[in-house]
Amino acid sequence: MEANPKLQETGRQQKIKQIDYSETLAVRIDNVELYNSEEKLYYLVIQILLGNPQKDEWSFNGQSQILKKSKQKIIV
Repeated sequence: MEANPKLQETGRQQKIKQIDYSETLAVRIDNVELYNSEEKLYYLVIQILLGNPQKDEWSFNGQSQILKKSKQKIIV
């Protein structure tokens, strides 16, 4: 999902804590809730992050998918 100034992160849940490839490289999958102030909608998005689990450093790798749209908060 492209960076969009209208979207604000309002919640995050780790869906899969991490899939280890090594001690310093892993993939993590999170459910992220985003709010679009223009549309007044919440989006539940699955994000894939790459990073170093030992340092808890993660970066978004550009892959995401919208799972759900709602007028109410999804992640409580």
